[in-house]
Amino acid sequence: MTIDPELLDDLRDPRAYPHVPSTVEVVQTHISCVFLAGDDVFKVKKPVRFSFLDFTTLERRRHFCDEEVRLNRRLAPEVYRGVVPIVRGADGHRIGGRGEPVEYAVHMRRLPQARLLRALVERGEADDALMERIAVKMAAFHAHPDTEPASTESAAPEEIARTLRETFTGLATNAGRADGPLPVGERAGDAPPDGGVAALDDLRLLTESALARVAETLRRRCVAGRVRDGHGDLRPDHICCTETLPIIDCVEFSLRLRTCDVASEIAFLASELEFLDAQPLADALISAYVHASGDDDLRAVLPFFRAYRAEVRAMVAALTAAEPEVDAAQCAQQRDDVRRYLALAARCAWRAQGPFLLVIMGRSGSGKSTVAAALANATGLPVLRSDVLRKRLAGMAPLARPATDDAAARLYAPAHSAAVYAALVADAAPALASGRGVILDATFQRRDDRDRVRTLAAYAGVPLFWIVCRAEIDTMHARLRARAARDDEPSDATPAIADEQGRRFEPLTEGDEPRLSLTTDEDRDPAATARRWLVHRLGVVS
Repeated sequence: MTIDPELLDDLRDPRAYPHVPSTVEVVQTHISCVFLAGDDVFKVKKPVRFSFLDFTTLERRRHFCDEEVRLNRRLAPEVYRGVVPIVRGADGHRIGGRGEPVEYAVHMRRLPQARLLRALVERGEADDALMERIAVKMAAFHAHPDTEPASTESAAPEEIARTLRETFTGLATNAGRADGPLPVGERAGDAPPDGGVAALDDLRLLTESALARVAETLRRRCVAGRVRDGHGDLRPDHICCTETLPIIDCVEFSLRLRTCDVASEIAFLASELEFLDAQPLADALISAYVHASGDDDLRAVLPFFRAYRAEVRAMVAALTAAEPEVDAAQCAQQRDDVRRYLALAARCAWRAQGPFLLVIMGRSGSGKSTVAAALANATGLPVLRSDVLRKRLAGMAPLARPATDDAAARLYAPAHSAAVYAALVADAAPALASGRGVILDATFQRRDDRDRVRTLAAYAGVPLFWIVCRAEIDTMHARLRARAARDDEPSDATPAIADEQGRRFEPLTEGDEPRLSLTTDEDRDPAATARRWLVHRLGVVS
């Protein structure tokens, strides 16, 4: 069901309002219709039902209008003016008129759009000091006795898992109506070959794995009082950066969704800032909140919650895009948001897997660097590439070429190659220590070099995965000749070098590490195959 078309038309007319504004603007969401009437705002709830809310009766809509005012006055008392009836008379529907109410609206003071946090971020005017103001206000809000929930059940890992299932069910049902989601981690504009179903399944598995990793920490945080009856929808569109810093539009319709770990609230705003390409502001927000709240272990659960919140936003965007009242421009924007939120969720979910080593190996021209780059794009994980390190250690720019045959021989001499692999492992160690996965891209012809990686993984206590790329000789030669003609790659490898690598390659031994063999000239999408394999392997070790 949607809002009564006659009511919608009548409330577009300024004469429907007691103060008769000069103009009335209408904004549609998946659950509300908002009328911007001069300096006032009137929000009407749509008679809809989803897995997370039920507005199907007038009584329920009146109740949740009252709840919206009550709850939002906690963080924005000066904005929420009350609940007003909508009546229908001879002149049509009127706000606050006499007679039997046929609908209700939340009456708000209109805030300056130019001072919303989103607008400031987009103009480059938000800074660390503003993030500190927001963090301090939220920390005080979360510490207030009024936000202590009667029950923390909805923040238990099992309940979060249930909400995740509902979210992915909603995505599977509605994202296709928004022209389909992206493959996991891919960029907007790339059409998923399977309609995105497999990609959504990958993202679900990654997120479930991330939840399993932090489940015990979440339980401890429940006991420690880190679960609050909070805001539930903390994003830049809802924070007005004026003197009193009002924060509006909390989740009034679901105590279960509103009651959450405070890390979930901060993660929501942090993921929204990342969505707006403002990661440094997200970092500043997190640091300021940890300092203001004393919540030292919040960082441990943030990556999971950032993925989870981005997934919820993708579902909301899909629901909004599917609404018949939404105009074409807004629908197109929401469709694009579905794709971007899913890509963001994927990057966050990969970060939430914790540290691991992924080695992508094979002869020059086997496709290993192409697969590594595609996985880095999908996951947001750093790639350490031997071709780049080789040049760096020789004091050369990445795309520079050795000036003479002797220089080329020195560049690929056994001693220099050994130094390259030692540097590869040395550079991987601090990346792992930061808590993220790392991709290593090199031929790894020698057992000694492979053993160095095994030693690092064992010392760091992280999972180790191997992907071995292979291709037919003619394919490898053709790729290397094409690459040389483009002259846009750090590698100096030629068909002759690839052949020599084949002769010198020390056979793989049977180890304990999971291994995938990729034939890149036969697999239609080897990077996607590699990504799906890794998703499932990470699920096994979670």
